[in-house]
Amino acid sequence: MIIGVDLDSVLADFQKTFLEFVNAHNRTSYKPEDVTVYSYPDVFGVSKESAYQQVLDFYNSPEFETIPPIDGAVEAVDTLTQKNTLYIVTSRPHSTDIKTAKWVKKHFPDKFAQVIYTEQYSLKTGEGLTKATVCKQHSITLFIEDAMVYAEEIARAGIAVLLLDSPWNQQTDLLSGITRVNSWGEIVNLVGVGGIEPPTTAL
Repeated sequence: MIIGVDLDSVLADFQKTFLEFVNAHNRTSYKPEDVTVYSYPDVFGVSKESAYQQVLDFYNSPEFETIPPIDGAVEAVDTLTQKNTLYIVTSRPHSTDIKTAKWVKKHFPDKFAQVIYTEQYSLKTGEGLTKATVCKQHSITLFIEDAMVYAEEIARAGIAVLLLDSPWNQQTDLLSGITRVNSWGEIVNLVGVGGIEPPTTAL
């Protein structure tokens, strides 16, 4: 199987480290469970531009390089790569590529065929590279994601999605083809037994 894997909050514990960075610079006390929507402007009560700048500042900080892996991710990826081909597909901008490659090499050496940046997390609007497009280009038939907006985009393209349960993806019923999972251990079990249902219809 060819599997696409999101990076932040799926492989990397981005949320925890980013919020610690925000708290240290703004004298706030945000915790991951406070992020109940996939929108930092709504979480922080600031403009899109201000929230995006905080993320850019984090990308450029030393703290960005200290993000730990999500619990169970290292062991799970090691197991999955024994019989599958894995790609990282991230909405991070290309400007993070050197730091991202360093992080992936440190925690997941030689486990991923490629790291692909869609740059969907941006203030820009309009047509561009999407995760669904990347899946089609690389014949990815299963994607592991935490953001509902991307999970739905991928499922609508006819690709099965495992949605890693998070406070920010509780807002809606699941489309056909999206399966909620609670851990990397559950992901490994589902892939191993083939217990993943593809979308009944690509919308």
